[in-house]
Amino acid sequence: MTQNKTSQKEPWDYLLNLPDRIKRSGLDTADLDKRAIWCQSIFYGGNTLRLWNEATELKIALLSACALKEGQRIILIGKYADESGIAQALRSLLGREGYMSVEEIGPQAVAAFQKIHSAPGTQLQWDFNYFDSLPDESLDRVILFGAASHIGNWKDCAQHIHRVLRDGGRVIIADAPWGGKDLITAAHMDTHLTAMLTTLLSGMGLKEEELPQIGPEDLTAIFKPLLRWSRAFSWRGLYLFYGQKGREEDSPYFEFPLSTEAVQAFLTEKPSTTPWDFLAAAEIDALGPEVGDINIQKKWGRMISFGGSLEWMHANSSIIVDLMYNNISASPGYRVLVIGERLESLGFLPELRKRIGKAGEIVAFDLNLKHFVLFGQLWGGVDVPLAGRHQWDYDFADTYPDDYFDLVWLPQGVHHARSWKEIAPKLLRALKPQGQVMMMECRLCHPVFFAALSMSGILKCIAEKLWWAMHVTFEEMPDYSTADLALAFGDSLTGTFSLEWNGWLLFWGYKK
Repeated sequence: MTQNKTSQKEPWDYLLNLPDRIKRSGLDTADLDKRAIWCQSIFYGGNTLRLWNEATELKIALLSACALKEGQRIILIGKYADESGIAQALRSLLGREGYMSVEEIGPQAVAAFQKIHSAPGTQLQWDFNYFDSLPDESLDRVILFGAASHIGNWKDCAQHIHRVLRDGGRVIIADAPWGGKDLITAAHMDTHLTAMLTTLLSGMGLKEEELPQIGPEDLTAIFKPLLRWSRAFSWRGLYLFYGQKGREEDSPYFEFPLSTEAVQAFLTEKPSTTPWDFLAAAEIDALGPEVGDINIQKKWGRMISFGGSLEWMHANSSIIVDLMYNNISASPGYRVLVIGERLESLGFLPELRKRIGKAGEIVAFDLNLKHFVLFGQLWGGVDVPLAGRHQWDYDFADTYPDDYFDLVWLPQGVHHARSWKEIAPKLLRALKPQGQVMMMECRLCHPVFFAALSMSGILKCIAEKLWWAMHVTFEEMPDYSTADLALAFGDSLTGTFSLEWNGWLLFWGYKK
């Protein structure tokens, strides 16, 4: 069997073909407007304030880079300038003689996302004209907080910033972008994360290339001919860029300003209990009060996690899936033990029936059925012990004679095994000599997955909303690598093959 290289369907198309899953959720997933609201909520709702809340070191660097003195004149263009505390902190450093103009862009940024559905291709950036009416050399500081990624006319805007800055004035840019190159790169390191982002973008009516991409390297290039010097730092996709106009003698190194109560409040990390705790007022106003309902947050999170994403992943990962089907040893009349998830909807059993025919025998165990029961208990408030949540003893072959099966196939059935060192001999006992063990898994929470989340703060916020809705943590999810499987089966197999790619695992061998 050779599948198409990529599927033209979106993850939501697969979900809509699973009516039982939709019925259990109690959500109207076919309502495009409702779907868009919740995909937006998960994609950016509360994430900006949450990320800046955690980025204490970057906030310290931001205030240091501003190097404010009492009596200076500055402009702050920001997203959630008051709610984040940046506006109050800057005012406290300027003193009574200082002047600060604040332009809040939060509502406009949210509105840009909401226009997507009714006007495909709508840009999430717009032309900034905040500087057009300002006199030349009238400002000591231009500070952009969460605004850089929304500027659609950057080259023109940079020229205006240079024009309005006094000699020795500085531009300071800090952003936690709703997009960014780090987000895209990180999401494509792992297929689960790719599916997660694709599901959200599809629900919002967006494509990856429409997300804002401006980053510190772009700003460095844009401002290079305009500034005497500049510096840039980044952390999990958040970044700080700053530079100074003129005055060659001024040093780019500076000390942290004297702390005020407002500065301390800005730098203090506020406690939270859920990944949704930092929803901004503009987000709730635009998306509706329902986005603050903890029960509905969980329902939509579970739907996006448990929806059609796994079906979409299999349809769009032919490099692994085709390799498995092209090498699986399943012929007419074979007896096959199948252990995995979504055996029908992912096409495993239909394809196997074609290969072994009516004369063959299939013994199938769908682990997804057991997992759904356990998740139902968790969501209902039952404290399911961690040891029994995701991994179990595979006793499926115990009642069958030695050398009974021609093939033991585990599609999406690897990580649920409690101990492959103990289970491998049990399955091999029931497998005929020269019989094949074939294993394939789209892994969860493996080392590359964690590396991706460390690269992009917004991706981590998104993932944590979905995992929190599932009532699990990243750390508790089990994982096996091909090296673990090779160690467990030891020298009992010959002709082994293993591959790991974008979070996928493929392993096979033949019993000696």
